[in-house]
Amino acid sequence: IHLYRKNKSVFAPVLIYSVVAFYLLASWTEWWYGASYSIRPMITLYPLLAIPLGYFLDAIRSKKIILKTGIYLLITFFIQAADASRYSLIGTALNLTVRYISHFSTQ
Repeated sequence: IHLYRKNKSVFAPVLIYSVVAFYLLASWTEWWYGASYSIRPMITLYPLLAIPLGYFLDAIRSKKIILKTGIYLLITFFIQAADASRYSLIGTALNLTVRYISHFSTQ
C-alpha cells in the first residue's frame, strides 16, 4: 500500500513479478523443497521485495506505529522459533498432518 501511494510507477512491476514468481514457485510439485522449512527459491525475490520493505519501514517511521509493528514481529518470531524447535525436518516431508499431530500430541 505504501509503495503504491509513494511510487506508482514501481508498484505494478513489483506486484506483477512477485505474484507470478510466487505462483510458479509455490505450484512446484515438491513444495517442501527437500524438507526445508521455507520456499528456498524465493530467496531470489529478496532484492525485489526490499523495495516495498523500504517504503513500509519509511511509513512506520513517519506514522509512529513502531510499537504495534514490534509486537507483531515479536509474536511471529516466537511462533516461528517454536515451530523450528518442535520439528525435525531432515529427511521428512513436513505436511499439515504432521504439524497437526505434533501440535496436539501430549508426549
